[in-house]
Amino acid sequence: MKRFFLVTAWEFLHRVRARSFLVATFLMPPLLIAMVVIPSLYYEQSQASQDQVIGCVELDTSAYSQLLSERLANAFTPNSSFPRVILEPIVLDTTGRMRVDYQQLNALRHNLDSLNEAYNKIKERRTYLFQRPDSQSKEKLLSDSYEEMLFTREQRDLAEIEYNRMQTRMDSLAQKAVLAKADSLLRTKRIAGYLLINSKSFKEGVVEFHSEQPINFLRLHPLEQSLQVTLVEERMRQEGITVYKIQELLRPIKIQELLLEGAHKREFKFMATYLAPILAVLFISVAIFTASGYVFNSIAAEKSHHVVELLLSSASPWQLIAGKIVGLGLVGVVQILIWMALLAVLVFARLVPAHDIVFLTPANAGLFLLYFLLGYLFFASIFVGIAPLSSAGQETHYLTQLLRLLAVVPLVLAILVLLAPNSMLVRFLSYIPFLTPTFMILRTPLGQPPAIDYYISSAIMLIFIIFFLFFSAKIFRAANLAQRRDFSLRGILELLQAK
Repeated sequence: MKRFFLVTAWEFLHRVRARSFLVATFLMPPLLIAMVVIPSLYYEQSQASQDQVIGCVELDTSAYSQLLSERLANAFTPNSSFPRVILEPIVLDTTGRMRVDYQQLNALRHNLDSLNEAYNKIKERRTYLFQRPDSQSKEKLLSDSYEEMLFTREQRDLAEIEYNRMQTRMDSLAQKAVLAKADSLLRTKRIAGYLLINSKSFKEGVVEFHSEQPINFLRLHPLEQSLQVTLVEERMRQEGITVYKIQELLRPIKIQELLLEGAHKREFKFMATYLAPILAVLFISVAIFTASGYVFNSIAAEKSHHVVELLLSSASPWQLIAGKIVGLGLVGVVQILIWMALLAVLVFARLVPAHDIVFLTPANAGLFLLYFLLGYLFFASIFVGIAPLSSAGQETHYLTQLLRLLAVVPLVLAILVLLAPNSMLVRFLSYIPFLTPTFMILRTPLGQPPAIDYYISSAIMLIFIIFFLFFSAKIFRAANLAQRRDFSLRGILELLQAK
């Protein structure tokens, strides 16, 4: 045991005094906080301050754009958490050619109106003739008027066909032209996007939104709400409900979201609910991979400098492995305790609001420390077996890269916990050892998982730690005593079979 304590003390003191520990403990936290908090603050600031100019193209004369513009202007308040949305109607700029076509269309319209008027006058004259007494002149006038009515109706039908054909062509050209203008405004960044409204599809609840790049619709919440209110108002008006009643029914409601945390409730805040737990996960992940990285570097350095052979002559492999793991694990614990102490100082100095870290109760702090230790032991038990092979060739290099990738995957998948902390998928992923620390630490403040999840995840982690420690110890002893340095996967299997 004496040799075990000597190794533990030496590893602990050696790493605590190292510059890398000071950098990871005191320089890394502000960098992590800046990486997470600054983009969030920028997002909130830009969301509240930048106006969004949105175009509006109407394919008919429904005049919804004017109504939407007025509603958006009335809905905006300086203290609103959403940006102001300015709706800009996009109308057609008629070219010289289109003006000529519209003049021709108007001429066709006037001609059609004239023929309709002439046809109606003939019908009125014939009605008058039918009321006169029978005579030869009446029969002749009725016959002549009938021929005239047929001719006029034929001319009117031909004029109507020509007018409808011209109207359809002009509508198609106008639609293409106004859409081309809207796309041009979009490309030149004069508008962030534009609505395409057709009265028929709008009444069915369908509105197209065109943009050059995806837009966060949280920034367009006022526009979406105004569209919804306008649509409901239109449908209610069709049902015969009065304008006063419509305004009363559409009176907005403010929802205050409260979160239940044990016996207490608090108002939902994005920074406190999501960002603070994410920062806690990042800090503990840094502590896990800093401490386990020290294990890897220590063993690899002693192997490359041929120091490990001397150490093995005075201590057993288990004493060396246990001493390094415990000593460097204490470095990680000290690192976390320093961060907690710094956080307490910031809270005491009122530089960090205490209500933003209400999840960091003594019970949760104990759970975080537990999963730090489990995560550290899991990766350290793997690194103990890989470190002696770190210079053994390309295959072990790929294995090392894979383990580094496993450090990133949990942070990438953390979005699943934020969306549904107690879903079946998240609970299943929480039982996968390399995901367990990140998932369980995030789930603790967000979803308050059942106690059985803590027991199962901890038991699985312990089983895998014992499993990897057993095989890593065999590889550690055999690889450090072997003369060869080019271990392949086949060579690693031979080391595991060695006595």
